Amino acid sequence: MPGCRPTGPGCDRRTWSSPWRSSRPAPGGVDRFAKPGEYAAAGIPFHWRIEQDPVHLYAYRLGDRIGPGGERQYELVTDGSEVVELTEPFDLKLPIAEIRP
Repeated sequence: MPGCRPTGPGCDRRTWSSPWRSSRPAPGGVDRFAKPGEYAAAGIPFHWRIEQDPVHLYAYRLGDRIGPGGERQYELVTDGSEVVELTEPFDLKLPIAEIRP
């Protein structure tokens, strides 16, 4: 559902997906801390974060660990700045070093 937040009214977490997020400096680490918490609370199973300077990808999967608010938390699957290979949610080999901010 375009334009909806994962926890907003009218969003169906089974069809809404935000598999990656490109991080830029934000006050208080909003992109690194608050957004993943919202995604986890909505049950979104995978989350990627791409840092831009230097380019680096972090791939997370929703784990079994429970956070202070009672929601499941993400666990780091892999990260890298050269080539990242993933097997879930699909097979992917991504040349991170070739990404330009």
